[in-house]
Amino acid sequence: MIYICLTAISLVLLVVQTAVMPIFPIFDNFYDLIVPLVIYIGLRFSIKEGFLFVCLLGLLSDTMSGGPFGIFTTVYVWLFSATNWLFTFLQVRNNLLAPFFVPAGVFMENCLFMGIFFLLNPEFVYPVNTIEIVLGQTMWALFTGPPLLLAINFCVKKWNLMTSFVFAG
Repeated sequence: MIYICLTAISLVLLVVQTAVMPIFPIFDNFYDLIVPLVIYIGLRFSIKEGFLFVCLLGLLSDTMSGGPFGIFTTVYVWLFSATNWLFTFLQVRNNLLAPFFVPAGVFMENCLFMGIFFLLNPEFVYPVNTIEIVLGQTMWALFTGPPLLLAINFCVKKWNLMTSFVFAG
């Protein structure tokens, strides 16, 4: 049942990212809004529970983007796997580190994008302002990532409360 809630959250985030944010010029270099959701899934679900959902989320993002097909799926799977590994094996569940989860994920996503583009085309020349864009997205993630993670967690908790009340009998 939780996957229905996560699907609704992901669709809302995709609509906001593709339909609402392009209207405002301040959000031109904003990060991918699905990254906090992938990090949340990596924090809360095991590989068996979250892998398929992250793959489907990546395929959905791939169909809505204009980039090479499979790039978002690849990045989301790596991000999910890294997050899951970090919290499974290192057992780093410190709340003091929470504000840095999303910026680290956004930075990792950008590094993976650059690596994939380089592998696809070794003659690819990065734009002059690449470092500025990556730093800008990381700063956006530093300030908006933690509230977005809290909002996702709030929605999931409300969903669990609602479904436990409805299906309790």
